[in-house]
Amino acid sequence: MAEHDQTQTVPVEQAEPEQTAPEPIEQPATIDSTDWKSQSRKWERRAKDNENAAKRLGELEKANAELTDKLGVAQHSQLISSVAAKYGIDPDLLHGDTEEDLEARAKKIQSLIKAAAPKVHADIDDVAKTPPSSEPVGKAVAAARSYFGGDTK
Repeated sequence: MAEHDQTQTVPVEQAEPEQTAPEPIEQPATIDSTDWKSQSRKWERRAKDNENAAKRLGELEKANAELTDKLGVAQHSQLISSVAAKYGIDPDLLHGDTEEDLEARAKKIQSLIKAAAPKVHADIDDVAKTPPSSEPVGKAVAAARSYFGGDTK
């Protein structure tokens, strides 16, 4: 028995590596597990919010355009007033889009006003410089005639 107690080694065949079963792939949520009503309500709320935001944006853009127009008109009016004051003419006589246009028109109007202004004669200046004489009324009448360019009878 002692001879049989010895263990014999039996050659072990090389075992092929065991093929492991592939791990199950997680499946996306199935149609049954999604709450479509809550998803629908969520997107409806978002759509309403977006619609309200779009309306508000439209109102703000319209108000912005109106204010921009008013600002442009106010700036243009201020420009007309400053050019009119610079050249000493009535602002209602000026029109144009740019400062250069307004100044060119103001210069033209100013030259026309100077050309149409009556000529002041030396007689009027002489009346103011001469001391009172025995005939101050006669000189005043002569000055008025020369100023108005004709008879004053």
